[in-house]
Amino acid sequence: MKSFNINENIYFQITEWGWIHLRQTVGQEYIDVCITPTRVEIDGVDYYQLQCWQVFHLMPPSNTSKVLFKPTILIKDNDLKNFEGEITLLDD
Repeated sequence: MKSFNINENIYFQITEWGWIHLRQTVGQEYIDVCITPTRVEIDGVDYYQLQCWQVFHLMPPSNTSKVLFKPTILIKDNDLKNFEGEITLLDD
């Protein structure tokens, strides 16, 4: 098992609904200054790099069918740490 600190960066893809949500919640100026400059191209696909917690704060999962970002995210290997703890399944 691996552990990941949510203060580390992830790479994610923003959907059309995600862009609409961001324009409505933080505005175009914030997008232009804080999100657009983080764009990177990976295998011909646009990704944006933010700290993991920022993604969930800016674009929380919703109860609707409007998916704000694609479910596959990329994480640098060196940001994943080995987890040596023990997992105990608890009975309900």
